Amino acid sequence: MRIFHQKDLVNEKIYNIITATTISELNISSLFSSCTEIGRTDLKKSVENENIKAYFVDYLPNLFDGKVNEKIFKEILQEYIIEI
Repeated sequence: MRIFHQKDLVNEKIYNIITATTISELNISSLFSSCTEIGRTDLKKSVENENIKAYFVDYLPNLFDGKVNEKIFKEILQEYIIEI
């Protein structure tokens, strides 16, 4: 990781910006829709590695229906979700 210091000349504050050295250090979740069952295996093999995960979401006619792909979204966001 690299840490950059950026000075805001207007507010005279210094911000620390942390960036990854390479994209391979990032955890990336790729969501694919409208993929046939036959092509999913090959696509998943070509995309996934230890830091990149491929997910195939179901058709969602209503964008406000959170139940259709709930399991996938919970898996992706599990470290940010606190269930009460």
